[in-house]
Amino acid sequence: MANTEVSPAVGAQVNTTSFDMDLSSANKTKVPKRVLHFSDGILEEYSSDDSDDSEDITVKVNPSSLNWGPWCFYYISGAARLTLSVADYCGERLAWFLGITTPKYQYAINEHKRIQKEIEMETVREQQLKEDSEGISSIDVQIVGGRDAKGFQEVSNGSDSAVKY
Repeated sequence: MANTEVSPAVGAQVNTTSFDMDLSSANKTKVPKRVLHFSDGILEEYSSDDSDDSEDITVKVNPSSLNWGPWCFYYISGAARLTLSVADYCGERLAWFLGITTPKYQYAINEHKRIQKEIEMETVREQQLKEDSEGISSIDVQIVGGRDAKGFQEVSNGSDSAVKY
């Protein structure tokens, strides 16, 4: 709606345009989808078209408003879904009770691990015996300028003499 007015001071014609505005829509603010409270502040998430959040849309059907065909399908599919979930639950419990949920050859796997552990322990034991027999774990101490004490064995290596404890 456009109004034309004449300014009395200047005497010229001035064009003014007025618009009807709905003040209640101007005062509306976006409502956040989620408000997250953190120790350092608040984060408000607004819904957007870019979000990948796909919400499951479930339509509630009033069975009394359906015809015979869809009414029968509605109740038969509901009964089938319930029967399947009960059979699945009972089947899982029965399988657990009978012990058929465990691996088929677990006893063989356990036996193999036990044998491998025994072999490893045997090799460690043989390595220790080999080291002891070769004298690797014995300590050779060389005393220079000392006296011959009782209980020590003097070993001559050519030029120097060593005492073995």
